Amino acid sequence: MISVAILAGGFGTRLGELARERPKALVPVNGRPFIQWQLDTLRQTNINHVVVCVSHFVEQIFRELSSTSDLKIDIVWDEMQPSGTAGALRGALPLLGDTFFVLYGDSYLTCDYGTVYEAARASHEVALMTVCREEERPNAALSGGLITYYQKNPDPSIRQHMHHIDYGLSVFDKWVFDHNGTAGMSDLSDVFGFLAETGMLAGLEWPERYHTVGTPEGVSELSSFLASRKA
Repeated sequence: MISVAILAGGFGTRLGELARERPKALVPVNGRPFIQWQLDTLRQTNINHVVVCVSHFVEQIFRELSSTSDLKIDIVWDEMQPSGTAGALRGALPLLGDTFFVLYGDSYLTCDYGTVYEAARASHEVALMTVCREEERPNAALSGGLITYYQKNPDPSIRQHMHHIDYGLSVFDKWVFDHNGTAGMSDLSDVFGFLAETGMLAGLEWPERYHTVGTPEGVSELSSFLASRKA
């Protein structure tokens, strides 16, 4: 199985006190740092190499992951200044190989990574975005196995014609970040928009909802979800 990059450089401003003195990846969820829950999901796949992209509280991330011996973990520090999600991935490219997963640092997913990877291979496109149905705040249009339009915060007049939202897991060919069309793009959402506009972004609808620790409410909901699964 290919490597996965976790984008863990967000400042977690919406989390308030929960992320005041720690990175969002280490926000406690049911007594454990959130990233450990993410790693648990990866252990259930054939993924054994994780690249964590960070930009602040780096020492805390190093300490937390230094004792993880069953997975190969590399940490890439955006040392000079936060260069955006796409910039962070460019910095990690030497460690990721020709094709790799990208997982958002605040997303807890229950999807089957193998199914996602096979869908990406079968599409013959340079990237694939997983999506799920969303009528209240969609940001992606899916048609015929392609994401035909993507915008992180679409205009309401466009949103009414969209029915999906980015699920939080994607597959990329390294070539995407070497392409002239994406040069200078610092935000991954702009890369997605370019790929959708040029017909190079495959889409896969996943039937289950994602969970996120981006807000205190999200942390509480995920805690309840994990507790119910354990029960």
